[in-house]
Amino acid sequence: MLLFVLFEGKTIAQQGNVWTFGYHTGIDFNTNPPVVLKSLPSIQQPNSSASICDSFGRLLLYSDGFNVYNEKNQLITNGNGLKGSELSNQGVLIVPSSVQQGKFIILTLADNSKSKQGLFYSIADINSQSLTGKNILLAEGTFLNITVIPHINGKNQWIIAKKYPDTFFVFQMVNDNFSKPVKIYFSKPSVYRPEKIYHSYLTPSFDGNLLVESCYFTRSNTVRNANYASYVFFYSFDPATGQLANRQIIFVSTDKDNGYPKHQYNQAAFSPNDSMIYITDIAIYPRSAPLIQLNRYTKEFQEITSGVKDEALTAIKTGPDGKIYLTYLNRPYLAVIRFPNKKGNECRFIDNYMKINLNIFTWLSFPNNYFKPTQVGFEYQLRCDSTVVLKSKSDSAFFSKYVWIFPNGDSAIGKTCVYKFGKSGWHSIKLRAETSYGYRQIYTESILLSNKPVADFGFDSNIACQWNEFRFKDLSKAELLKSKDAEKWTWYFGDGHVSAEKNPVHVYTHPGKYNITLIYDNGFCKDTIRKDSIITIIEAAKPGFTMSHTEFCAPYLLKIEDETRGIVYKYFYEFGDGSSDTQASPSHFYPNPGVYAIDQYLTSPNGCVTHAKKQLKLIQGFSGIEKTRMLTTNVIDNQSIEIKWNKLPHSASYRLLRTTDGVNYLQIAETQSTNFTEKNIHPDENIYYYRVIPVDACGRNADTSEKMNHLSLKGESSSIDYSILRWNDFTGWENGVQEYILEVRNERGEFIPFSSTKQTEYQDDKFFEAADNLEKCYRLRAIEQNGNHQASVSNEICLKYETFIYVPNAFSPNGDGINDSFTVVGMCIKNLQMIVMNYWGEVIFSSEKEKPYWDGTFKGEKVAEGPYVFRIQAETAKGEILSFEGTVQLIR
Repeated sequence: MLLFVLFEGKTIAQQGNVWTFGYHTGIDFNTNPPVVLKSLPSIQQPNSSASICDSFGRLLLYSDGFNVYNEKNQLITNGNGLKGSELSNQGVLIVPSSVQQGKFIILTLADNSKSKQGLFYSIADINSQSLTGKNILLAEGTFLNITVIPHINGKNQWIIAKKYPDTFFVFQMVNDNFSKPVKIYFSKPSVYRPEKIYHSYLTPSFDGNLLVESCYFTRSNTVRNANYASYVFFYSFDPATGQLANRQIIFVSTDKDNGYPKHQYNQAAFSPNDSMIYITDIAIYPRSAPLIQLNRYTKEFQEITSGVKDEALTAIKTGPDGKIYLTYLNRPYLAVIRFPNKKGNECRFIDNYMKINLNIFTWLSFPNNYFKPTQVGFEYQLRCDSTVVLKSKSDSAFFSKYVWIFPNGDSAIGKTCVYKFGKSGWHSIKLRAETSYGYRQIYTESILLSNKPVADFGFDSNIACQWNEFRFKDLSKAELLKSKDAEKWTWYFGDGHVSAEKNPVHVYTHPGKYNITLIYDNGFCKDTIRKDSIITIIEAAKPGFTMSHTEFCAPYLLKIEDETRGIVYKYFYEFGDGSSDTQASPSHFYPNPGVYAIDQYLTSPNGCVTHAKKQLKLIQGFSGIEKTRMLTTNVIDNQSIEIKWNKLPHSASYRLLRTTDGVNYLQIAETQSTNFTEKNIHPDENIYYYRVIPVDACGRNADTSEKMNHLSLKGESSSIDYSILRWNDFTGWENGVQEYILEVRNERGEFIPFSSTKQTEYQDDKFFEAADNLEKCYRLRAIEQNGNHQASVSNEICLKYETFIYVPNAFSPNGDGINDSFTVVGMCIKNLQMIVMNYWGEVIFSSEKEKPYWDGTFKGEKVAEGPYVFRIQAETAKGEILSFEGTVQLIR
């Protein structure tokens, strides 16, 4: 940035009125709006440049850090060969001498590896159009940028340069001489990355108390997938002592988006009043990079996105006209922020504001100039007759004349002005501020003005009865509304009550005459109308009644209790279903659900009719004759019963009753479901009967269902021959039981049917077929006759087999398939041992199988016909030991 200092030592914006930058590019701010320089500058360095004008805004010198040119774009004598920078955006700075008019100090950075690196200065004299001193070393090393902040005394300067990578040099420039630098080191941030490419940009505030650094660095020359970080730092600065301290990290970004840096903070600019800081973010991959607006004091920020797709805003700088200008990465245009002191979108960011003469697109940077922009602007107050009161807020220390210019050609001179437009709408106002030596700057703003609205109101009749609703109508008129929701109404009804509605409804509780006042506001101005004794209220009976319910279930008998006050000549009720009544406290039956308006009309002796209204909401409920149907009762694990019933429309819940004697029922549950499981009971010992009573949302019962019991299965066995199964008669189905299905449990634990009957008793003659087990388990299912073919399941019973061993007394191993072996069969036997001996006591067969059999052979040979002795020892399922001995006859 470039400091513009008059030779008397005063900072003046006109010294920054001409910008030279880029490849033969320049802007002249001596006109409004600014224009591109017609005479193309000789500069052809895209990154670093500086320029300076006289107090009239006329260009004197400019430089790209390598060469120095005059206003005619000519190289001044000895003006080449400066040690400059091709990389830094702030590699050159021009500071006016505080000692001699026409003398300038030009500071440059040398970062070329082929020459000595460091911070240098040269001395230019515009009177002789030459450099009288060149490349004088101030400090050695690799410097990134230089800027300047005026001393608080208004004469000296603070030169600030950042040395790579993290040290600031602060020089005080007094009478064109440089003090020994103060070196200030700041430690690396915690997310600091070793840098391959390092960018840093310094932006001082106009009050000199804050220095902003925007920077980024990476390990790689490539952008994608690089190890990367970017920051925005705040440093406090004391323009009296030159102390730089208190670094704050405002933004930090190490994130990536699809491999590219998510943020690359490039440059910053302050708004003219120093309240807002604008920061360009050049990370355009894979999106358009936003402009960041940061509140200097609260640190609140928001993004302002360019409307140019896939484009980055790069350089940014506050112009001498108080606007902020920006460059694009790939477009020959400048963008502008018209009102940078304002927050959010009110700052008016405009894309493609002006075209510049640029044919080579690259990373441009504006000239490194420092100045405090002159403030041109005004404030205004609106009157309610399209009149505006204007007051200049321009820099009165600089400007001496103020000209107000209006759209119809009218104009006025002075710091203040009162002007009447005469009609509502948008009006453009220009303020042209002028200096004593002819410099002009124009500020334009459009103002929305409105003529005064006209308040008015009306009503259907100005006579009404006490206690009735009185309806007012707004008749106000306005040529213009400030916004869609700008209108406001304030009504005063004359009885102490107020309303803000457009068309209010009011109830007067006392007879008499009332004054009505309406204040109407269209967002710009207010108008008031008052009408005295405009309304007459006649005395009447006060209506009112209570209802037995306001919400209930149909069918319903509504009971009304009269609560009127005053003398009533006649009652009349309307019930909302076409019915009416003239009793004071009537009753009315509603058979159906619905929403009903209940209206009460009272006629007073003077003929006044007053009205009260209430609403009755009825939902469908029970009349008491509805009934649900029982579905099933299922025994679960022999200790619970699941009861199911049919859903009844309009039920809110169900009360479940149970008895064991069929007479005395007790409620055991209330549920919203259509099933319930009663636990910890004894279905094999007791018979349980159940009934269900549906309940509607109003707590009224439907009729009680038919009773339904569960199936209780019992049984007994007769030795190994058969078993007897018995159960109770199942009731609860309208059509009765179609059949009972008997089921037996198989080896997988599943119950499978094996028979059916319509009786309540069954003899299982195949009881012994399951002799491999120690018991046989049964279950019963009742099947509904016709209807829904529901099924209810009984409890389970298991009948144990008796211990038994069967030994035949003869066998004939002749191959005819009948009694071919001596086979012993046991029931409920765990272990069985058997031996067979001949007449002489010799063991000819032995076995420890559960079902031993002998085929009449010994050592593979047939034995002779005759008697043989056997001995058997068995262990029962209960652990008892049984022994048998006898003879068996072998017949051939």
